[in-house]
Amino acid sequence: MKKRRFLSILTTVAMAASVVTSTLASTVSAATVVVKDSSMVLRFAPEKSQFSMDEVKAGNARTTVALMCDKYDAAEEVTQILTAFKGSDDGIKFQNINITDPNAFTIEGGFGMNAMDIEVMGYDPEDSSQIVSQTGFFIQNGATPFILGDKNNSVVTFDVIFDSSMAEGTYTVDFMDNFSINSGTVAGDGTIITSYSESVNANSAPATFVLGEGVVPTQPSTEPSSDDTTAPREYVGTCDIWADKDVEGAVGDQVEVNFYADTKGTDIRGFEARPIFDTSALKIVGYKYNTGFMAKPTANEELGTYVIASAATKIKNDPSKPYLTLTFEILSGAKEGTTYPIDIQGCNGAAEPVINATNGGEGITYLTPNVTEGSVVVTGATEDTTAEREFVGTCDIWADKDVKGAVGDQVEVNFYADTKGVDIRGFEARPIFDTNALKIVGYKYNTGFMAKPTANEELGTYV
Repeated sequence: MKKRRFLSILTTVAMAASVVTSTLASTVSAATVVVKDSSMVLRFAPEKSQFSMDEVKAGNARTTVALMCDKYDAAEEVTQILTAFKGSDDGIKFQNINITDPNAFTIEGGFGMNAMDIEVMGYDPEDSSQIVSQTGFFIQNGATPFILGDKNNSVVTFDVIFDSSMAEGTYTVDFMDNFSINSGTVAGDGTIITSYSESVNANSAPATFVLGEGVVPTQPSTEPSSDDTTAPREYVGTCDIWADKDVEGAVGDQVEVNFYADTKGTDIRGFEARPIFDTSALKIVGYKYNTGFMAKPTANEELGTYVIASAATKIKNDPSKPYLTLTFEILSGAKEGTTYPIDIQGCNGAAEPVINATNGGEGITYLTPNVTEGSVVVTGATEDTTAEREFVGTCDIWADKDVKGAVGDQVEVNFYADTKGVDIRGFEARPIFDTNALKIVGYKYNTGFMAKPTANEELGTYV
């Protein structure tokens, strides 16, 4: 069997941007806008700010950034924030934006705001006829102003990814020029909206990153600034949090790990947690929330984040039942006989889970988390009786080269094999490519092999 196409994969060069329009955009033209200065100061707080060139070239230069609010005057009565992020180089990308809950901004009685992560549309500064999209967020609360709650909480978190082709140097992440922060409702004629957009953008410094050698920039941390007048967190009890330990499975298996919490009888207002594990060995492939907490979580199923909050009824806890069950696939990078720990941390850049006992008008109090790690143990055959592989020939395998396309295009790439006339019993292959630049959107097996494959069309596997 020779030189026939066995697979065609359709890829898109960039994911199409979604457009979300807000009530602000559609009704602000009917309102009177008053522009004022603001004292608000927002701050980017990255977990890591310098990467070696080895990390960059391997595609491992990425970090999570928390957006903090260091200063806010409640008299400004802000009710809406709409913004997006930009990098100083086209190789800087943004993913996994999450609105934090519990949030730095709150209202009397709890969080209670409408929030979403969106693709904010703006004009290309170098070509005003071209509209571009950037990852951003929008929070609003009608006519009820925000108040600044716990400054240890962030407003949002998001991932910053540096492309493997980027050169050594210093780069920044900042707000887009279409930053919008306003006070006042936007319903009906005659509404007065106070805009603080320009001054807030000017007050807030960008985050600085170094790729390769260089002086590590002085970066703000996720701790409140020195002029912080917020009282330290008040803890009124403890909460044990743990996961199943020593769950066994071999490479290629899928195993379930349950996560539990025990608030010691305290009904709570909010809880947030996220599993931390070796992603070269384990991958989350299933997410199921359970009745350990009597609430439906906000979730990022890919990362395993679990966030619940309630401004109305307090949330009850049943420690005998898991609050979350995750299914992990044991990847080929996992080593037999190795135990892989699963730690439990917070979702907003915090090193520990966050449990709110009370919030809003009740006063903000917390439970101290006591975390016990879970783990997965990779098993193997008790005795290897497999004979050494015997090779009786060669097989050439190749794919189309230099297929051209612009950003947004979909292009086809064909894959071929030549067994040099040998009929075979089995064949398995998978394409490896830069997932920041390409995504598989189509899969079609052909007659290069006279057999129907077992396939994971998302990954492009062919077996």
